[in-house]
Amino acid sequence: MNIIDLQRILYPMSKCLQTVRKDYFYFGYSADLAISIKNISDEKWELNTYERGQIISQEFYLSEYITCLKLLHHIDKISTDDPNTMKLIDYSEDWALLEKNKEFYFCIQSSRPYLYRDFSINLTSTEIQNYRSLGRNFLFSLQAEIDASIPIRTSSNYHKRKINNNLENELS
Repeated sequence: MNIIDLQRILYPMSKCLQTVRKDYFYFGYSADLAISIKNISDEKWELNTYERGQIISQEFYLSEYITCLKLLHHIDKISTDDPNTMKLIDYSEDWALLEKNKEFYFCIQSSRPYLYRDFSINLTSTEIQNYRSLGRNFLFSLQAEIDASIPIRTSSNYHKRKINNNLENELS
């Protein structure tokens, strides 16, 4: 997870990412409160909380990933900032995007419940890049593509990508 993921999570319908910087992110989450992430050096990230424009809290972390988790937890977007716990990042009626230990998982609901109910995969680096570039539009098209392939069939390109049962139990 990185700053571009924060943009996608907090502004899911945004199509404009030209203003996103890789070293700084600011988010106002109420009339008086805001939070920001800033890259200070290769191994140091700063998380600042503001109230009415004044810094009220300043924390430092050694990775962008942990800093992003802390921000999302601080604004109650995710229920935990523990990297080892599955976190719901985004969802719609037909799919859910989850994250654990820097891995993204994509779960779809079947349009053919008489064949299968749901199906979950680990996103590839290319799919993650597409999500970062296209946002939710990519997830909607990926869901349709997976569902159309009937992933429980061995002929589906997604069949072998099904996550193991232990991980699937953790997702539900």
